[in-house]
Amino acid sequence: MSTMQRLLMNDPPGYFTRGGEVLWKLMKEDLIEEPLPGEWKDLQALVKQSFNKHTEHEIDEPNHIYCKKLDKGGMSGGVVYPLFFKEVILCFISYQFSGGAYGKQYSQNYNNWLEKVSQGLV
Repeated sequence: MSTMQRLLMNDPPGYFTRGGEVLWKLMKEDLIEEPLPGEWKDLQALVKQSFNKHTEHEIDEPNHIYCKKLDKGGMSGGVVYPLFFKEVILCFISYQFSGGAYGKQYSQNYNNWLEKVSQGLV
């Protein structure tokens, strides 16, 4: 049986906060040995469940959150943007899952986040 390790071998190009990087590492540890789901909706549920476990927040929250357990220091230590994980990280994992079918959506979502950051919107 294949595990989620296949989808998590590569790291996304960024996290936008120090807390996001710590969260990614924790989620990766959670998910790496999970059986690879057969359907995208099950993959999405696993990612959302891991996000919630480590942040005690929903991945759909519109504003940044602070999580003490993710704070390893630095200006954005412990800070996470849930929507970044929903729109970019989940899409990144979906891209791996689908063999590239989500590539255009992933690139678009990531570029949208870069634009938001450059405009000071996040």
